[in-house]
Amino acid sequence: MIDPKLDELTKQTCKTIRLNDGISVLLSLLKYRTSISDADTIRALACKVLTGLCKDTTIKQILNKKVTRTLPELIKEPVDRSNLDAFQQFKANAKELIQAM
Repeated sequence: MIDPKLDELTKQTCKTIRLNDGISVLLSLLKYRTSISDADTIRALACKVLTGLCKDTTIKQILNKKVTRTLPELIKEPVDRSNLDAFQQFKANAKELIQAM
């Protein structure tokens, strides 16, 4: 379940996210394309949160199954070519997430 080294707040946060379908919400944000100018920024933030959630072994297993298939495809090109800085941040966060899994 949860790594015993995590503090109580982190454990409770991970549990709440799992129970309230937060993982699905975050995964859907990885594919976000509604507001094109903000899409890569939102995707970068979602990756950062998911990376933090990988401290929970249950969440890590779920993400390992769901993210390893889709993330490499998503980092191939930006949603908005005029906002390459946000895309570069998304790529960096995505690589960090892949390493955390």
